[in-house]
Amino acid sequence: MKGLEIDWHLTYRCNLNCIHCSVVDYRDGNYLGHGYFPDFPRSELSYNELLRFVELMENSREYSTTVHFSPNVGESTLHPDFVKLWNRLTDIDNVELSLTSNGVLLDKILDAMYMDSLKNIIISVDGGNREAHNAMRGRGTFERTMRAVKKIDSLKREDDDFYLQLNTVITKLNVNSLRELPNLFEELEGKNIILNLFKLSTDSGNARRYRERLECSLEEIKEELGHILRSLREVNERRGQHGRVPLKLRLELFTLKEQLLLLKNYSGTLQYSDILFELSSGQGKSCGAYTLKRIFVGPHGYVFPCFNFADPEMKSVFIQYAGSLKPPSFVEDDFLTLDDILKTPFFQRAREWIGTLYPKLFCASCKLRDSCTVCPVYAYLRGVPNACKEG
Repeated sequence: MKGLEIDWHLTYRCNLNCIHCSVVDYRDGNYLGHGYFPDFPRSELSYNELLRFVELMENSREYSTTVHFSPNVGESTLHPDFVKLWNRLTDIDNVELSLTSNGVLLDKILDAMYMDSLKNIIISVDGGNREAHNAMRGRGTFERTMRAVKKIDSLKREDDDFYLQLNTVITKLNVNSLRELPNLFEELEGKNIILNLFKLSTDSGNARRYRERLECSLEEIKEELGHILRSLREVNERRGQHGRVPLKLRLELFTLKEQLLLLKNYSGTLQYSDILFELSSGQGKSCGAYTLKRIFVGPHGYVFPCFNFADPEMKSVFIQYAGSLKPPSFVEDDFLTLDDILKTPFFQRAREWIGTLYPKLFCASCKLRDSCTVCPVYAYLRGVPNACKEG
């Protein structure tokens, strides 16, 4: 059975306006108009229109799919049919469900959601205390988000296969509070809890506008990381005394070299069992767009190989290679299965193009290239961090 990850986005709307948000421009119709669809519709798809994609999944039984409702362009829980669609998906065999959310609305809808198929939920907690989190996400968000975290933990604490991930984007506004994160989640009972520290992306949106106020150097992060690791060890020792599973730490959107540089001086504090590393099994194998193991479904039914291809700024780059190809749409096109989408010229040309990028990247000469999960499209468009070029 073939595996396929589906990043499904139901809306461009969001109920927050975070200072570090890199996708806030998707709320601007003029920005979207620079992409593939100058006359982009403003309304969201109805439940019946969304069911067309569900039918494609039901006709594709050769796939084992993970559907991830992601906030890459908006908060999916705002869609009026989110719960109805979620519950409908639980009727399909070989489907697991995952959700990333700001958590603000979750405590109000969790009781209506069928939870058996939920295998992973990611909630943004952007600071180790109320002040740091609210400084980035807005007044009153900390309490609502923490209510959601605790409720999810109570609902899924007995599920050995369920993962609760708490995402924290590192900025100058919260970096000194990060040592408090392990204490914030010490009482959670779940079997798999991950504290995921995100590198800030400043290429677009509010993050680009407020870059000087937000961006931390690698050295600043490294200094705070020592405090986080000590706090993590202390918290996990106490959790062990109460029969709780240790919290895990992960660094995301950092290249493998950056991760190793950040952790280099903490061998005395660090137990590698406390850290989760995402490693590739060979150059290109971690790229879902290249391996055709991941797709991005946009709010209006257009399907892309990944989030980067849906970015309006990406269009001008990709069309130089592929020409003016129209992305497939499960609303407008007569597809019968998911394979029909993966075999479209847009997807095939995207895969070919990604294959041409690897030799051009600085990464091609890096000794860690076969283990690093850096995105080849991002590295081509934006370059690699300075840390990767030094020494």
